[in-house]
Amino acid sequence: MSTKHAYKPICQDDNDNDNFDLKEKAVNKPSRRKYYVIIIGTVVVILAVVIFLIVFSKRSTKDATKDNIYSLPVSTNCGPVIGIKVKASNNKEVYTFKGIPYAEPPIGSLRWKAPKPSSCWNDTLKATKFKSQCVQSMEPIQGLEDCLYLNIWTPSLSNTSNLPVFVWIHGGYLMTGNGNMPGYAPDAEFITSMNVVAVSMNYRLNAFGFLTLKELWEEGESYGNYGIMDQILVLKWIKNNIRNFGGNPNSVTVAGQSSGGTSIFGLLASPPAVGLFHKAIPMSGSPTFNRNYIKASEDNKVFVKKTKCQNILTSENLKTCLLNLTKEEVTNAIPLDEYPFWGMDDLLDFPQKGRLDGSLIVTDPIIITVSPHNISAIKVVTNVSVLTGNTAQEVGFGSSQQFNGDNSWHSFNQYFNKTLAKFSPDFYKTFKNLYNQSVFKNMDAQCLYETVTTDVRVTCPLNQLSKEFSQTPNHLSYRYIIQNKPYKSIVLIPNTSSHNAFHAWDSIALFGFKMVEPSGYKPSKTDYVYMETIQSVFKEFIVSGKFDKFQWKPGATGVFVDDGTLKVWTGDYHNKQCLFWNDPNNGFTAYAWIN
Repeated sequence: MSTKHAYKPICQDDNDNDNFDLKEKAVNKPSRRKYYVIIIGTVVVILAVVIFLIVFSKRSTKDATKDNIYSLPVSTNCGPVIGIKVKASNNKEVYTFKGIPYAEPPIGSLRWKAPKPSSCWNDTLKATKFKSQCVQSMEPIQGLEDCLYLNIWTPSLSNTSNLPVFVWIHGGYLMTGNGNMPGYAPDAEFITSMNVVAVSMNYRLNAFGFLTLKELWEEGESYGNYGIMDQILVLKWIKNNIRNFGGNPNSVTVAGQSSGGTSIFGLLASPPAVGLFHKAIPMSGSPTFNRNYIKASEDNKVFVKKTKCQNILTSENLKTCLLNLTKEEVTNAIPLDEYPFWGMDDLLDFPQKGRLDGSLIVTDPIIITVSPHNISAIKVVTNVSVLTGNTAQEVGFGSSQQFNGDNSWHSFNQYFNKTLAKFSPDFYKTFKNLYNQSVFKNMDAQCLYETVTTDVRVTCPLNQLSKEFSQTPNHLSYRYIIQNKPYKSIVLIPNTSSHNAFHAWDSIALFGFKMVEPSGYKPSKTDYVYMETIQSVFKEFIVSGKFDKFQWKPGATGVFVDDGTLKVWTGDYHNKQCLFWNDPNNGFTAYAWIN
């Protein structure tokens, strides 16, 4: 598809190349548009909430019409299922199976317990409609607790096809999202382009999926991390059933963006997940699991204090009370604006000294026994190749600070001078020297702010984690960075625009730019080059777990550059800067993104 759009780098200040380490412009008073970050809402749901309402609501009504051609029944270990045969836009036939139950509904006494495999059915199950998303931390509260379903897209129903399996884990701060959002999940076009069998899922979120409380523990079985246990059960279901859907259970890649990537780091550190997947693509995830189950249980007492159960003294009675809370009462008790700060409203800004959020995923004796940083401590693990990625300006989809206009560099300097002084009075001078290279001098103030904040919060922590993966004998570790940007600004949130390499720009391209189409964004030629490149990279990794085609060695970094192509670097991305941010003596390592 051709367009008339000419690609132009945007992360650049055409009017003032004298950036922050040269003389500041004289201004009377800095003006800054105050921007209110939406507190909960998936990093991607924030991007896609309008798209969800407009597109998904229309598409979901077309799941089972008189024009559908049903598939032949496919056997599973719980009974036969039928799906729908559809044609992709490239005229290739695809089979879709929507809403297959993989667990018993986690309601009543099953709330806050390890998921139980789904009961079997006597008749043929019609898997033709997406089921409800899990309860969402949004206003108004949406979703149901009966939500543990998976979806499959496949180009073949032959049990001899042995196609690679691509398992998608959605993001959303572990608070919101679902596995069937248009433009943010596999679809017919994606699987025909990639030649894979794709699976997506819903898993328990927010307090339903990650509330750790001593009164809810099941000794030797569960201590929280219920959403991760849901994901593991899906992987077990795939191992037992995917061959009949054309997939190879011995070639499973888990991929996820944002908290989906965070989940994958958890799965890599989970003994019960060993052997259930063979390749992993965590995209813009967090390796920071800064609480164990004991500390989290103490921290989460604030949750109990926000419920009608707060004055109950005995553990058993408290548990009974909590199990009888409505979904609204559970959601409204989540501590958004006090520690452990489940609202996480600081994560789109440069760290403020002393403001730390608590991770929802915790280390515990059963499910995630070590932090991903200590992955070598897991002794029994199959070989897993890991492709760890993020974008260069992650916070650009909704930055907390705005530096635009004639006084942008003055405001920028004031902000960082004041913020860094709280860590050390010497750090501002060091900071200016760190970002004094020509590549940074060509950035405008807003782009540099987004780049620096992303370095501290995401890029540098993931650089370090990727190194640690590469130092274990069981992992081939690769690293990618997205520098490529949209050719023009994309309005995804009211009153703001995203025009750099913002959070989810990799998944948006991977799934064919459908997420941004309702905003009026029409992909350029360069965008399509970028899409084809990222799909090609992912496809080779999904097939082989390495990159012979791209001459990309383990430990090296692949950078998706402005023209949409891939350049392989032998060294780390922003190595000089990350040596500073990753030095624990400087006090920034605790401020990596969580969730």
